[in-house]
Amino acid sequence: MAFSYEFDADGKIVGQRSRFIDTSSFFAGNNDYEGYLVERSGHVQAFQRNILDVISLLGEPISAPCKKCLHRLLYVNVITALECYLSDFFMARIKEDKALLRRLIETTPTFKEQKMVVSDVFETMDAIEKRANNYLISLVWHRLEQVKRLYANVLGISFPDVNVLHNAITVRHDLASQNGLQRADCLASMR
Repeated sequence: MAFSYEFDADGKIVGQRSRFIDTSSFFAGNNDYEGYLVERSGHVQAFQRNILDVISLLGEPISAPCKKCLHRLLYVNVITALECYLSDFFMARIKEDKALLRRLIETTPTFKEQKMVVSDVFETMDAIEKRANNYLISLVWHRLEQVKRLYANVLGISFPDVNVLHNAITVRHDLASQNGLQRADCLASMR
């Protein structure tokens, strides 16, 4: 994602330079069936709707003191929308395809390290979907290296270089937990 705006001295947007949202890298290498599943799941539309909401709010007239607060909130929202997309898409795919559920269990270190007694096999099989869901719900979806491996191992989807997003996620953490006090210099350089 790349957004570029011109700001006046009060922090008000005076013009949009450019807007680019590239989601193609999430689907690189998928066959037509995969593309169909992505489109059908509605996650792309939800993500795009979130981003369009952010863009529309950026264009609203707002007083200078409120503008900085709004920009911080919208920044946090964009990163959160990305995390939601990554988790919702992944969980939907696992839920609808038992072969992917099996691949999740067989390739994820958390499950590979667990041992069980043979007499517990049927109980484990009955609860495997619940265990997988609990694992995915508890996963921290902004840990992109872990998410990148999960997508590659289970879905066969390769991410591009995620290092660019690491700084954005760090800034988001500071905005959410400390109101941006430690990363004010990063935000200023992003304009």
